[in-house]
Amino acid sequence: AYQGVARNLGMALVQQMNAPAVAECMPDLTLLLMLDPDEGMRRRISDNAPDRIEKERSDFTHRVADGYRVLATLNPERFRVVDENGKTREQVAELVWDAVKEMFD
Repeated sequence: AYQGVARNLGMALVQQMNAPAVAECMPDLTLLLMLDPDEGMRRRISDNAPDRIEKERSDFTHRVADGYRVLATLNPERFRVVDENGKTREQVAELVWDAVKEMFD
């Protein structure tokens, strides 16, 4: 999402470059915690000094979020999307736990 979409390298190229490193070793479950990118940056920057990614403009973080949405759409058997917007930590934790438990049902 960062290189393929936000940095405009193309998702296919990034996947091709990663293939030798990951081979067939992919996670059974990927949790995608979705939060408005601007809210995420506000939270992160208020905690610490921003790093190089956090210093990027808002359009970059929105492209990253879009890239992750694309990955989730292309891999629905693996990704579980948890919408964090407007939820408490406890609510998000419950949604995450539900997604993990689903793997064992």
